[in-house]
Amino acid sequence: MKKIVILLFLIGCNFQQLVAQSPLIQSYRVNLFFGQRDLNIESFPLGPNLDFVNYMSHYDDLFVPLGIPYIGFSAHLQLRNGLELDFQAFSNDDIYPTGGKLSAQYFINDFWGFGIGAYGRPIATFGQDDFHQNRDHLEFQTWGGFELEGNIYDMGWKVGPVFRYVNRGFFANLKLNFGFSGFVPISAEVLQKQIHSNFRRVIRYETSFDQQFFFFPEFRAGVELLNLRNVAIGIQMYSNYFTSRRSLNYTRTTFNWSFDNYEIEKIESPKHSYNIFNLDVGLFLRINTRE
Repeated sequence: MKKIVILLFLIGCNFQQLVAQSPLIQSYRVNLFFGQRDLNIESFPLGPNLDFVNYMSHYDDLFVPLGIPYIGFSAHLQLRNGLELDFQAFSNDDIYPTGGKLSAQYFINDFWGFGIGAYGRPIATFGQDDFHQNRDHLEFQTWGGFELEGNIYDMGWKVGPVFRYVNRGFFANLKLNFGFSGFVPISAEVLQKQIHSNFRRVIRYETSFDQQFFFFPEFRAGVELLNLRNVAIGIQMYSNYFTSRRSLNYTRTTFNWSFDNYEIEKIESPKHSYNIFNLDVGLFLRINTRE
């Protein structure tokens, strides 16, 4: 930990003159963090149609009582005229970013403002083959793989009021976001052969981008541990809670015998309770460019 603090301080000293050349930006703050994510998605019993949300990762099923760990990087830019910019990128299990957020805030005074932004994050999926194995195993053999297991991306935009408080080396802000989001469209196929028959069929799924309402409060607080001239190092805590009711509707095309003989169906899936809680802590480096 001591070596990390020294390294961040040296970086700040070396780049202080460089960032000071930008009069628009009053201060920079960058943060390296480690956190835990808890995902809670409502599950429904097996029905006549595939419900994609049922196969999104449920951390209780993965026997991870404290949630899934993640690491990341965030940056905060305080501009002139009451403007601020925030950026965050994170990764679940390696150094390559898999999701993030971007937002801008305008403050009408020292405390209150309004923000707008967007986010994107992956949601792991697995076990979709189980649906057809369980539903069709008495009549069909399923093979070829679902070719979907991995990540479905949840993307949306947000707006809402922002409150901030700054006192010497302490800062805090609260964002009460709301907006609309949806799952990026995906496609997948299932291959089946009827038992004791030569009849074969291909079932193709193509999801739609249906935007649904969410509420997304965020809280951030930090305190400076070391301050020398225009460079400071400190510790920062960040938390958010995302709640919505989500479904993943799709078009199902069934090809019987050949691709010339097909049937198309529009499937509307039920809405699931969909909640995500994040908590992370990290070290930040602040560089003040104001005279």
